Amino acid sequence: MATLTKLSTFNARVDSILQGITDGDLPTADRDLAIREAVRLYQLDLPRAQAVEFPGDASGFYLMYGKAVDVDEDDRDAGIDLKSTGADSKLAVKFTLDRRMEVRDFAMFLRRVGTTVAGTVTGEIFTDSGAGDLPVSLVATATAVDIDDTWGAPLGRDAKVRFALANPVSLPAGDYHAVLGSSSYTYASGTNEVNLGVKQTGSPTNDVSTWDGSTWTAFGTASQGILEVTASTPGWEEELGTPLSVEYPAADPLSDETPQILQQDEWEIFLAADGTWLRFPLHRPVATENVRMTIDRPFVWTEATDPYIDTPPEHFEALCYLAASDGCMRLAVRYGQKQASTITADVADRRTQADIYRSLAKDLKTKYEQLLGIGKDRPLPPSAFGLDLDLEPPHGQGFLFHPRRAR
Repeated sequence: MATLTKLSTFNARVDSILQGITDGDLPTADRDLAIREAVRLYQLDLPRAQAVEFPGDASGFYLMYGKAVDVDEDDRDAGIDLKSTGADSKLAVKFTLDRRMEVRDFAMFLRRVGTTVAGTVTGEIFTDSGAGDLPVSLVATATAVDIDDTWGAPLGRDAKVRFALANPVSLPAGDYHAVLGSSSYTYASGTNEVNLGVKQTGSPTNDVSTWDGSTWTAFGTASQGILEVTASTPGWEEELGTPLSVEYPAADPLSDETPQILQQDEWEIFLAADGTWLRFPLHRPVATENVRMTIDRPFVWTEATDPYIDTPPEHFEALCYLAASDGCMRLAVRYGQKQASTITADVADRRTQADIYRSLAKDLKTKYEQLLGIGKDRPLPPSAFGLDLDLEPPHGQGFLFHPRRAR
């Protein structure tokens, strides 16, 4: 079973393998990159398979990666001023997830007034209060966006400003709120402001709420916020990809049910303008049935002061040897182009110095392959196997002395 291993833990073991190569020769930043690259290469050598399960909704399309929420921007007919203090100092737009998804980012329809508007706009995701339809608890914080930046609120026109989450957040089906705030921003009506695009005509459902510094309340004028939420089916890490297998209906192991693995012509990955979908040409799973996919899910670092990752603990040593190999390759590149030696060793031939590290890199990678049981020294699989083709004669009536029911 996978466990969480910190980058500093990898570093300590890699330092031991490198045996005295100093930070002056191989900087800490390069060591960190070598470890991250080792994880990516390891993922290619031993892909991680993971089961993903979700309920049906009586349709033939299921979003894998893309727009889980997409309010038409053409409906925008009004704007709400984002204030810097007091009422409207934060504006929230409610959205709904139909099933558990990993939210990756969201975009709000913004514009600015003023050639230069100082500060940043911030994005957050809050849970919903339930009957009150108001934000309650913070669950995720997005990266702030400079108001005047290329990707910020444009001058005199509306555009979707995207707020990316540092780490995707897995949220169950339900209601949530995308929240717009600010930092180092001073509101001045008509000269220095950020507007949130909304729809107010045609009696829209009011899904916009406002923060006055202490309390959330529904916005005074019924408004529908223009919002886009990018999310993915848990485990689906990239926009493109394909399942290893699809099972429907998903078997319940506790009930001793037989898995029903679909043939490849019974499902497909469909790319549309709003995302990547799993499509069933014939099946229509209902809410009481589950779809189970097996996917190849890469290992992803959780960024923190000391980043960590859930690689298998039994492969820790192998990963460290591969990272050390990558570090030696960096040294080979570095000293292969040096005009004067700076390494603390009595080596006069610069090309030989690079060759030494290249040779060490090869030896360390061989150790990595030995620990994983891969590479040229791994046991070879059988070169042939038997298979009963069970062919029928052309007339389709079976064999005279070996009919179909006897086979």
